[in-house]
Amino acid sequence: MSRVGIGCAVKTGAPIPDSSTVAAFRAALLAARKVAYIDPASGGSSGIYLDGLYQRLALSDAVHAKAVLVPGGLVAARLGTGEGDAAIPPLSESCAVAGRAAVGPAPPPLQDP
Repeated sequence: MSRVGIGCAVKTGAPIPDSSTVAAFRAALLAARKVAYIDPASGGSSGIYLDGLYQRLALSDAVHAKAVLVPGGLVAARLGTGEGDAAIPPLSESCAVAGRAAVGPAPPPLQDP
């Protein structure tokens, strides 16, 4: 059985936000213009988890207002198209997308691999 956490990615060449602490991760989400992640309605486990995480961090309204909900596929690909300036994909997924810089994993208190 493998376990995969979530992380943050931005387009190559974009400023790299800090995501090393809960406060920094929260600030990075608030600062992003558009945030791409798997649409929870599609049944994707990371999207369902992220919606709950946004609620716990009191970010639901802020993130939903700028969400780019991806029905399936590679979330980080939305960085290359310009649809999102931040993506919150499973860490293993962000490695497969050209044109993105992995910021790093979400801090341990926010992970549920």
